[in-house]
Amino acid sequence: MSGAIFVLMPLVLISSSALVSLTLANKARRFANAISAITMVISLCLLLYVLSLCLISGSEFEAYSYVLNSATSLMSALLVFLGLLAVIYSFGYMDHEPRYDLYSSLLLIFILSMIYIVLASDISLIYLTFELGTAVGGVLITFNRRRSNLRAATRFLALNVLAAMLILTGLAVQYYYVGNLSIAAISELPVDVKELVLLIYTLGFSIKAGLVPFGLLWLPSAHSEAPVPVSALLSAALVQSAAFVLLRMYSVLTEVSSLLINTLIALGTLSLLIGALEALIEATGGSRYSRFHVGPVHICGIKRVWAFSTISEIGYIAIFLALYLSKSNADSAVILLGGALMHMINHGLAKAQLFFDTGVVIRISHAEDLNYMGGAWRTYSIGNATFWISCLSLGLVPGFAGYGTLRELSLNSYVPMYLRVMVIATALITLTAISISWYRAFLTNPKSELASLSSVPKTMLFPGPLLALLLIVIGVLYAYGSVGGTRVLEELAYELARSIEECK
Repeated sequence: MSGAIFVLMPLVLISSSALVSLTLANKARRFANAISAITMVISLCLLLYVLSLCLISGSEFEAYSYVLNSATSLMSALLVFLGLLAVIYSFGYMDHEPRYDLYSSLLLIFILSMIYIVLASDISLIYLTFELGTAVGGVLITFNRRRSNLRAATRFLALNVLAAMLILTGLAVQYYYVGNLSIAAISELPVDVKELVLLIYTLGFSIKAGLVPFGLLWLPSAHSEAPVPVSALLSAALVQSAAFVLLRMYSVLTEVSSLLINTLIALGTLSLLIGALEALIEATGGSRYSRFHVGPVHICGIKRVWAFSTISEIGYIAIFLALYLSKSNADSAVILLGGALMHMINHGLAKAQLFFDTGVVIRISHAEDLNYMGGAWRTYSIGNATFWISCLSLGLVPGFAGYGTLRELSLNSYVPMYLRVMVIATALITLTAISISWYRAFLTNPKSELASLSSVPKTMLFPGPLLALLLIVIGVLYAYGSVGGTRVLEELAYELARSIEECK
């Protein structure tokens, strides 16, 4: 019975909060906001409690084809935490919105959909929940009320419809052969059919995860056109939910063909370099050269830099997964799977921080285009530090949360040399792209009169610094976190990976 309670509680709490927001947010906004924040906090505390049970006693809770174990409870807790910050950030960021009731309720449903994508062990449930999140996300992208918003939402929905058709095809084939749509049932398919189904699923969820070439078509436009809290969740949460599904699908298999491994390596390596290079091009030359823009004029969009960078970051996860599948040594393989999970945490925290603090800089400078930004350090001095913390963490610099990715992919002899070189090159390009964006937004001369920091709602000011602090804490744990000779984060990553492998 406890399993059903743990599984259903976030659904009951957050959906109830969404209903309250829809009916009361325009009439009693403070009350509706308080309900939203409280229900999100309770959901987060519940998931963290479940995570502690799973880590300490090895517990696992299952109900209605949803599973809470170490990995799924941690990922869902991460999504709820980022969602909580996005909800609080929205209190001030969307204070001008006449349909705040609709926005607030849709944001909560969007967060809820991502939680249950992560928890589902049945692919049909993942499919249905993803389509709910896609529909809600498409509406949220349009809330800035520009024509370019509608174009971005159209691209987002069109690419996700293609992904949905692929996944639905995979579901039909899987059900025809085994009569079961669970993730574990993939392993029961005939060998030749299994390869086809996995390839279909891989392409479908790669579109949703934003891997190259698919991500180029929808990520830059959707991320740059959506309101900042929605952009943060699209980048830090939604695409990672799709990547997490791929991890779970492949972890139940004992053997995978070289075709699938090479497909993942190709998608991953192309995403690594192209995403990072596009971020650099956007930061320096703008959309005239980086392309994939939906607005009427060319821009040098700071949110587009973060969007291209997201494509690159998801490429790391694909590389981790490909190496995991190609390893014959079980212990080494599970370390790579754990590395993918830790990279998701790093990317989720760092990218959300960049989007949240970018929203503050946009308010101060009255511009989203780097060509019209500048001088933000004069008003928002803490942003200097927080931007650099995420820059160094996404650049895989030791001392920050991203160092684990560098260590696993570049400092281990079993990783092919060309991949090690590519990872280091990507990290350096990412560092450069974010550094240039920081310089143009903070250090160049302001192009117009800057607004006072006091004009920025207080609810927008603390999420970025909080996330930056967490990146430092994780980096310190990587460097010094050992208890009785055991490395805390490495042990955590190992346990998380084991829980994915054992989840049926």
